[in-house]
Order: sequence, then structure tokens, then C-alpha cells
Amino acid sequence: MNMRRTQLLTPLLREDKIGILWVNSQREQSSAKLAQHLWNKSTFRSCTDGAANFIMSLVKNENYVIPDLISGDFDSITVAARKFFESEVEIVETPDQDYTDMCKALQIIADRMRNRKLDISKVIVLGGLFGRFDHVLSSLHSLLRFDSCEIAIIDGVNLVTILREGSTSLDFAGGQHLLTGKCGIIPLIQRKTMVSSNGLKWNLDNTELAFGKLISTSNEMVSDTVSITCTAPVVFTIELSENALSLQ
Repeated sequence: MNMRRTQLLTPLLREDKIGILWVNSQREQSSAKLAQHLWNKSTFRSCTDGAANFIMSLVKNENYVIPDLISGDFDSITVAARKFFESEVEIVETPDQDYTDMCKALQIIADRMRNRKLDISKVIVLGGLFGRFDHVLSSLHSLLRFDSCEIAIIDGVNLVTILREGSTSLDFAGGQHLLTGKCGIIPLIQRKTMVSSNGLKWNLDNTELAFGKLISTSNEMVSDTVSITCTAPVVFTIELSENALSLQ
């Protein structure tokens, strides 16, 4: 079985071709420096229409770079925000109510990558883990649907990604200071999920993960490389340290 290799911390450690999507979730004060660091260094900056409302204030008052694209059904953006951005930012209306604005925004990114109109190697989502729990689950669903490149959600506590079926090697070398090491592997798909791991304090050995049976939470990294093999996609989450939150 081929081993996929990923370096989730690359956007935090060095320059890279990063796309960023900010969804309709206010910036947490604890992650203010990290959010600005990631937003301003990104190759491509996009946001949903609801997020544009507070991003307008960040652009005006806190030296945030203007977004490249705003998308959504535009039921949340204020008149003031739309007027502020529309002369300089690409506006894409996505009225389909069967999908969330986050899901549709990621589809725009995927389409442009496929058509070679956008050259990025990773996507970082800001927001998406705050507020209503059904919205949080919807954010995970959107991650699952996006497979054009590596993608993760970052907030003031967590880095969250989806590991696809098969084997993945997560390389954290050089970035351990950005993490506390606390991590979890959570089943996501409604089918039998068998998981094996290496590099964790409590490794799994072809263990079935399922709600109502066993999920791997409050685990710990004991190596700068963690490998996970799963028979269905799982959520991998790891806690960010204060060092990560103070990046600027």
C-alpha cells in the first residue's frame, strides 16, 4: 500500500503556495496573530460573504491584505462591506442552497486548480470550528468533499484535517514547538473503520473506531512522524501551542 506523505505545519513554518478560506466565523482573539500571519502570507485569499463583514474591519484597521475573492449566496454580507470590496475583489455568487457557502467556496478553489488557474499546494480554512455544533459538523463534511490538495482547519486551539482511506505519514519535524502533542483520531464515515498507527503514546493496532465503541481522544505524539492507516476517512486533530498562536 502506498504511503501518502504530508507536512501539515508547512504553512506555519515557511513560505509555501497556500490558499486560505475564511468562513463566516469571527476571529478568536487567542488566534489573532496566527490568523493575520496566515492570511497575509497566502498566495490566494478568499472568504465567504458573511466573513467579508468582519474582514472589512481587519483590512481597514489591522493591516490585513484585501481578499482576492468573496463567494456565497450573499444573504449575510452587509451593504457597506459589499460596496467596500466590489471594486477590487472578485465577487462570485453561489446561490445553490443544497450546499454550504464553505463547501461551494472550496469547489471554486478545486475547479480553478483543476483548470490550472490557481497554483497552490495547501488550503487552510480559518473559522469553521466555532459556534453552532451542526455548523462544525458541516465544516468537517466540507473538508471530506475537498480532495484537490491538502486541507486543514486552524483555530485558536486546533489543527484539524481529514486523513483519507489508506496510509498517511504525518511529518512534524522542525515544528514540534508549534504543538502540544495532544491529538485525536476520530471516525467520520458511517461504515466500519479499522485504524493502525505508529508514533503515538497509545497506538492503534487494526483497531475498530466507532462512536459507541472506541474513539482515540487525548492521545499524544511521541515522535516527529506519525503514521496512520485507516479503512475509511478519519478526522485527525492536534492541539496548537502558544508558540503557534504567537506567530506573526
